Amino acid sequence: MTKGCLERVTEAGAFGACSGLIFGAIAGAWAAPPVSEGKGFAAARSLSSEFPQVVKLMGRHTAAFGFVAATFAAGDCISESVRHKVDPLNGFVGGALAGALLGIQTKRLDIMCGTALGLGIATAVLDLNGPKIVHDKERMKQKHWGLRMAPPPTSPS
Repeated sequence: MTKGCLERVTEAGAFGACSGLIFGAIAGAWAAPPVSEGKGFAAARSLSSEFPQVVKLMGRHTAAFGFVAATFAAGDCISESVRHKVDPLNGFVGGALAGALLGIQTKRLDIMCGTALGLGIATAVLDLNGPKIVHDKERMKQKHWGLRMAPPPTSPS
């Protein structure tokens, strides 16, 4: 059973928001200045003044990731319902809309068009390839290990 557009957009937005929250927490921990060397109340005061900034950073990333993921899902779903086809062009439309949303933050049309085109092509290629990145695992293993691979065991004759 296929999911409806609203369900797909909501699911993608929630997944994007969760991913953004995790990324924001990591970015906040990475970017936060070190706690001062003070002891007692001085250290606690320093920490309490930085906490709202970290929460704000986490919220910004949560919203951005959620909106971009929901925009991708909406573009993909709308393209699918308008064209009545399930193919990589739907992924291109969704990726282009998500890329435009990312690029519009720079307030430059050339960057917005570039990110839209780049993300559209990337998602179309991923959609064209399917869920598996490696189709022939034995060939990949041979290419990776090359001559270092042990020869296959021989059966006694």
